[in-house]
Amino acid sequence: MPLINDLKNPAMRPRHWKQLKEIIDNHDFDPYSDTFTLESIEKLELYKFSEQIAEISGNANKEQNIEKGINEIAEIWETLPLEMGRYKDKYYRITT
Repeated sequence: MPLINDLKNPAMRPRHWKQLKEIIDNHDFDPYSDTFTLESIEKLELYKFSEQIAEISGNANKEQNIEKGINEIAEIWETLPLEMGRYKDKYYRITT
């Protein structure tokens, strides 16, 4: 069942599916399709690539966490007041 959990990982993006397709010799399938079933997983013999799939899925989780962190930082910076002041022909941040 770990293979199924890795394949249904919501963090998997098109780039991750492309990576997986390259590993399995570019066999074409649509992971978002209703036809992507246990039977198709069996036909593609994805169980043979369970370690690589687990790695891709794990990387997808890590990338999603990084994206979330970047978005949180961007939100903070959007609302953070930053005042600049001139000092000796250069601009510097004014702290209060």
